[in-house]
Amino acid sequence: HSRKFTQVLQLRHHDSVAIIVTALDRGITINDYLALKKAPLSYEAIRTIVAETAQALSRL
Repeated sequence: HSRKFTQVLQLRHHDSVAIIVTALDRGITINDYLALKKAPLSYEAIRTIVAETAQALSRL
């Protein structure tokens, strides 16, 4: 398992909605980070999040 990603425990579908059940992740959500208003996400951070998410989804 990669430490960059939260382990997916179950992947279910309900009608046209995908439901993903993951292991607990002790990190901070993007929403919580943005709510801190310390600094906006950098373009590099945004690119990394999108690229790593796309890479993880391509393996499902």
